[in-house]
Order: sequence, then structure tokens, then C-alpha cells
Amino acid sequence: MPHASRNGAGVGALYAHTGGDVGESHNWRAGASYVRVRGDDGAPTTNLAIADFVWKWAPNGNGREQNFKLQGEYFAQAIGDWKPKGAYAQGVYQFMPEWRVGARYDWLDPKGGVPSSDDIFAPAPVDFRSKKASVMLDWTPSEFSRIRLQLARSQTQPDVTDNQFFIQYILSLGAHGAHRY
Repeated sequence: MPHASRNGAGVGALYAHTGGDVGESHNWRAGASYVRVRGDDGAPTTNLAIADFVWKWAPNGNGREQNFKLQGEYFAQAIGDWKPKGAYAQGVYQFMPEWRVGARYDWLDPKGGVPSSDDIFAPAPVDFRSKKASVMLDWTPSEFSRIRLQLARSQTQPDVTDNQFFIQYILSLGAHGAHRY
């Protein structure tokens, strides 16, 4: 049986990021990561590859009044013959100092291929890719609080759609950059 939480020898990671400014108002960062976990007692080796990207815009480099951030990530994992993969992309636009609007889309293909017959943790071979789309609007009346409205449409099982509505209040207390109490 595979050991999911192996530490120490047999685990390796490699990553690289690069990026820079494009004029006064734009900057970007792109990266790639690779993780390899050698299985115990005949368990298959797990390989995980990740690619990520971030693009930021702020007029003349000043993001206090207005800014936009676009980011995404793609991953592919190989465990024996089972190859799950997934991705997300999201954008958040601050159109006024206290107001932001955003959208996100993500998907996961847990099968990604046909699982080996001896992999008891592999999902049933179904041609289904779960996905979720959401939009949000938030208001930050102070540095200590934020109110967010979010609508989401989630499809994590075939023939099942879950429409969600969230109202979230975030309150921050305690030490922060302005003072230590």
C-alpha cells in the first residue's frame, strides 16, 4: 500500500522563476516546478510538474488606486499509469481604492488516463473533468475588514451542478505592520 506522507530520502524538488517589468505599469513572473516522490514497498513513484504565471498592471506602477492581477497555474501528475491534471486562471481588478471585482475558472481531470488495475486509490475510469467558475465583488472599508460577495457554479460530479452564493466578512485583529500590539 502506498505511503502518502513520506518525508526524507526519496523526495526531491526543483523549481525556477523568472520575471520582470514591462514599462512602468506592467510586470510579470513565470515559473516551473517539479517534485518527485519515490514510493515505499513497491508503491509507484509520483512525479508532479507545475507551471505558473502572473501578470500585474498598475498605472505608472502605483497600485493604490487601481490595479489588475491575472494569474494561472497548470499541473500534471503521474503515479504509475494514472495521470491526473488540472489548472486554474483568475483575474482580480481593483477599479477604485476600496473595491475589487474578480473571476476564476478551474478544472481537474482526476483520471487523466486509465488507472492501473492494481491502483486501489484511482478513480473509476469516467470521462469527466470537474470544473468550477466563480465571480466576486468585495469592499474593503478599512485595513482591518473586508466584505465579499461571491457566486460560483461547481460541477464536481457528472450530471450534478452546485450553484453557490457566499457572503463573507473578514476581520483582522492583532499585530501588523503599523504597530506590534
